[in-house]
Amino acid sequence: MLDRLLSDGLTLIELASEQVFNFVSHAAEIPLEGNQHALLLSTTAFTSLKPNQVEQLKQFVVDIQHVDLSTLELLGGGSVVSIINQLF
Repeated sequence: MLDRLLSDGLTLIELASEQVFNFVSHAAEIPLEGNQHALLLSTTAFTSLKPNQVEQLKQFVVDIQHVDLSTLELLGGGSVVSIINQLF
């Protein structure tokens, strides 16, 4: 599977299990005007990213925004994707 993704020209950004636990995999890519995109994620997720991962992500989005969702993450087990899904 990995070989197929990479052969299709996709970029893989590896996440450590701690980063998954910190909701990095719950980020949401949001379309903006002019065929551009922004990445939304929680502050917990953002602070668990390594600098090189942030640089990799910036290759695909024009902006990375984060917001403190620690209460939702602690009590509800959800994050940015959970909120976005409720809107649409």
